[in-house]
Amino acid sequence: MDLSQFHFLRPLWLLALLPVALVGWRLLRKRHPLGPWAEVFEARFLALFSADTTPRSKAPISALLALWTLMVLALAGPTVSQKILPAHKVRSATVIVLDLSLSMLARDLPPSRIERARFKLHDLITRHPEMRFGMVAYAGSAHVITPIAEDSATLLNLLPSLNPLIMPRLGSRPDLAMEEAHRLFTGSRIERGHIIWVTDDLDHEEALRRFFKRHDYTLSILAVGTRKGAPIPLPNGQFLKDTRGRKIIARLPWQRLEPFAQDVGARLTPLTLGDEDLDWLLPHERIARAADSQQKVVQWQDLGPWLVLLATVAAAFGFRRGWLFALAFVILLPAQPSPALAQEEKTLSDWRDIFRTPDQQAWRQWQQKHYGRACDLFEDPAWKGAACYRAHRYEDARRAFTRDNTARGAYNLGNTLARMGDWQGALRAWRQALQLDPTLKQAERNIRLLEEWLHQQRRKKLQHPSSSANGRRPGGKNASALPAQSSPDNRHNPKKETKETKKVPEPPKTGKKKGASPPAETASAKNGGDPVSNGKKQASGDKAASRPAGVKSHTLPGGGQTPSKRGRSDTTGKNDGSTRWLRLIPDQPGLFLQRKFEYQLQQQGGGAQKENKTW
Repeated sequence: MDLSQFHFLRPLWLLALLPVALVGWRLLRKRHPLGPWAEVFEARFLALFSADTTPRSKAPISALLALWTLMVLALAGPTVSQKILPAHKVRSATVIVLDLSLSMLARDLPPSRIERARFKLHDLITRHPEMRFGMVAYAGSAHVITPIAEDSATLLNLLPSLNPLIMPRLGSRPDLAMEEAHRLFTGSRIERGHIIWVTDDLDHEEALRRFFKRHDYTLSILAVGTRKGAPIPLPNGQFLKDTRGRKIIARLPWQRLEPFAQDVGARLTPLTLGDEDLDWLLPHERIARAADSQQKVVQWQDLGPWLVLLATVAAAFGFRRGWLFALAFVILLPAQPSPALAQEEKTLSDWRDIFRTPDQQAWRQWQQKHYGRACDLFEDPAWKGAACYRAHRYEDARRAFTRDNTARGAYNLGNTLARMGDWQGALRAWRQALQLDPTLKQAERNIRLLEEWLHQQRRKKLQHPSSSANGRRPGGKNASALPAQSSPDNRHNPKKETKETKKVPEPPKTGKKKGASPPAETASAKNGGDPVSNGKKQASGDKAASRPAGVKSHTLPGGGQTPSKRGRSDTTGKNDGSTRWLRLIPDQPGLFLQRKFEYQLQQQGGGAQKENKTW
């Protein structure tokens, strides 16, 4: 740190120190409450003219002036060091052009040319994660493997699948691949592009020369193969032959590659076992360092933020003696429930509830089975009705379900009215649910069972008027089978729903035959119907009423989804089925690329002309 370079980036802010200097000067002059008279009077007379002759403390004002000074210095921007930054970031990238003609299957470089080339490219990409790579593969046609991107993970994933057998057209058209690389550079707005050409032959030489004369791209050539060459194996175990039946020997044309590289200004290197060829494949020095090295920007490091931090600490300790830290401790301290509250009150909201919506707070109470609290907190009508239903607050549930205009809301309203003994209202609600959703089989089944039960009750009333008058349940084989009410449940817990809907209470000892149906759990009756008492009382204190056999009373709140997960499917089985179906799809990137290339070739109307050279 060179203190000789100390200066302020915004020195005009130093003018704000003038009030500090003025106040400080006044403090130095004012030494006694009586001012200059204190120097005239004798000390024994000073008490007669001033009630308090003790000089006042100057610490608070001094601390304020010190804080003011720190803030002004921070705004002025003190600095002692600088950092040199480039004036312009050059957008550069590299496109790998990979030859996937059949000659790359030759095994003069064991295990094969294409495998050795893939290993070399893998080493190049992993050693230079800071570079932006794209890839184009070609045979008789050229196709983009990956676009130019800063993350090369996709390219590394597809690299092992690249094989000449996935190409849709035989031949060797590097000129088409160079045009694809040019389109990648243009689409990504690359200012300086570099091409790494991995090949074992030189085809369409003149077209390549014209390409590099038109475009200012640098080129590195990785020559794969040997001058002696090797035959080209085929998947059927034989070797590629020409029209005369002779084996084709794929040789590396080094004598042609050298003059071509000199003409276009490329760097040529053979594929080696070591890593010395990797440096030759990297972009030229003029791209790596670029012309922006001549244009630099000097940026001074502002020390003002550190002074702001110091002023903040001083303000906390100097004026409030650390009250900020005490307040933070009090805020972060979890709220402890009072021991006098009931068990349900112990899990009520803590300080984290300030970050939750009322529905989220209610859902927390729902999960802890505090349905009364959930009923008070829920704002969503479907969930509010379900919580009130479970809390046996049927009137509140009825009001909540009335505001739910969906088919589920109408179905739940019918269940609530059935609990309240309003059979006709329940029928109307279930019919409305069927109009809104004809596939709601629960409502259709409840309507059918309730109509049958009401008809049966009217017939029994005519046959046994005395029994209905005094509220006794008729016996015999034709007694109604009324299964117990299940508490409202979500669709996302089917196991619990099935278990609850199958509960049947123990039949009272009435002396009837074993074949007689057991009586049902009672439900409060307020409107219509003829309740049949079994001697038990509902928790609400209303008169008891029976329910038709088989009628399901569980609610379907919110489509079976939690308030924080609306819009997601609740059909877990379907999701599992889709997952299993997706796992049956083979994970073969090579097959995907092959079909992609074939589709692209069809979209192009057949692509390039058929090559006489197929390898």
